[in-house]
Amino acid sequence: MKTKTFYDKYPFFYDDPEKERLVMEELPLGKFVKKYIKEDSKVVDVGCGCGIKAKYILKRINLKDYTGIDISKKSLDIAKILNPGIKTINASNTDLPIPSNYADIVISDGVIHHTESPYTSFKEIVRIIKEGGKVYLSTYNREHLFYWAYRLSAFLRLLRKVHLDFINKLIFFPFYFLFWNQLGIMLLYKKFKLISIKESWAMFNDNVMAPIAYYYYSDDILLWCDINNINVLEKETYIYGQMLSYVLEKKAGKAHVH
Repeated sequence: MKTKTFYDKYPFFYDDPEKERLVMEELPLGKFVKKYIKEDSKVVDVGCGCGIKAKYILKRINLKDYTGIDISKKSLDIAKILNPGIKTINASNTDLPIPSNYADIVISDGVIHHTESPYTSFKEIVRIIKEGGKVYLSTYNREHLFYWAYRLSAFLRLLRKVHLDFINKLIFFPFYFLFWNQLGIMLLYKKFKLISIKESWAMFNDNVMAPIAYYYYSDDILLWCDINNINVLEKETYIYGQMLSYVLEKKAGKAHVH
């Protein structure tokens, strides 16, 4: 199953006020938004999905130029309903139909690791950002336990491939719902919070069943930045080390040839 058909069939939609508060007040993306995005910024959201984070950002900043790009047409349809004022483009993040040196801000939040060629996507982000422009990039951390959880769940993806997904629904998803998801959410929100079965199913598909998922050491991303003439302004891990996040800036001058 290719990534496009996967996210058309299983769009990742999970939204509520608690999540909004967490993302915008505690997680690295929210800090980035407050620090770097201005009303006159040209923002490109690479892999915008269903537009949940776009909604959070536009609620706080009256942006005139916000473009969401995603490979899933169904996700973009939802994003447009949530955010009628944004531009949406149905395209791969390895071949962005955006002019070079266009954006003041590029956001790639938890997307690049689900791409067939993450490094190609990174180079496209570098191409479209202006000199001095800022990039928010986050990806899976290779040093986190979740790497092994994804590897071991290959059996679940095989069940779906051979049309035995009902086994996942009857056995493995309930286990995920009760233990991995609910306990994980409780740790994240620091209180009991029941996530609906529908939302948990979306998380299960994105976290466990996605056909492509790459995991990176921090030094891998730093090497990409060095090769492509990119300054690393900030970096941190979040969600108990599961994710790596970076604030990047495009230097003046051409990138190194690689």
